[in-house]
Amino acid sequence: AIADSPLAYVAHSENEREADFTKLRDYLLSPAVQTRLGALGRRTGLVGTEASSPAFRPEWGLDTTRILQPFPLPPAEVIRSALGLYQTTFKKPSLTAYVLDFSGSMQGTGERQLKAAMNLLLVESEADKYLLRTGRRDETIIVPFDSTPRPIEHTSGNDAASLENLRTYILRNTSGGGTDIYAAASAALAKIAATKAREDYSVSIILMTDGKSEGRYEDLLAAWKNTPVPIFTIMFGDADPSQLERISKATRARSFDGRKNLISAFREAKAYN
Repeated sequence: AIADSPLAYVAHSENEREADFTKLRDYLLSPAVQTRLGALGRRTGLVGTEASSPAFRPEWGLDTTRILQPFPLPPAEVIRSALGLYQTTFKKPSLTAYVLDFSGSMQGTGERQLKAAMNLLLVESEADKYLLRTGRRDETIIVPFDSTPRPIEHTSGNDAASLENLRTYILRNTSGGGTDIYAAASAALAKIAATKAREDYSVSIILMTDGKSEGRYEDLLAAWKNTPVPIFTIMFGDADPSQLERISKATRARSFDGRKNLISAFREAKAYN
């Protein structure tokens, strides 16, 4: 492998440090330092190396006289198109259950943030901005809840109309009632368990909540042992971090803090599948 990356200076403020950068560049490019870097195993040009360097041994199959021809990276739009194709077509399909808190404490900011996060996923033009596009073989499950799970919605693939139906369903939900994240997550596990050939998917649950939960943690753990799926948690408002981290740790997942940067937390959680 060859790292053909430039060392560059970017002025970010009026406090210019270009002179310092120039001194560093000239030092690194000086013959003595280039020789020293080569001896340490750095290839400092397209051809030739320091033959005395222990990093270059012919018995390892290294040809120190070979000319290396780097190729330029394609334009940004080509790279982005390739990443989009990977997400929607080539990567292993995802089976994801989004467990969404619509309890009374979510009224106002919490509910708006939750709906905005799901909007990023379910509207293709928005999902594309953050590389969150749904794949054509993905399975998406929506489990809204308060003190009990509300009706579950499910769609297959990335048909725009089907994803819009899920989005409309989420928007119709309003906050009210108590909070039982354990019962809701257990309902998501049951839905996943009923999915055929789930071993063909990257499977996870993403739990988004701001409330301290009622209900029994032990019931969730018992359900999880029958369907061992990672449960990632994203916390809002006055969520109990220890309660959510306990769930994620027990299910071999992670907990994210959406109170600081919801979009970043959502992207990190989604990145796992």
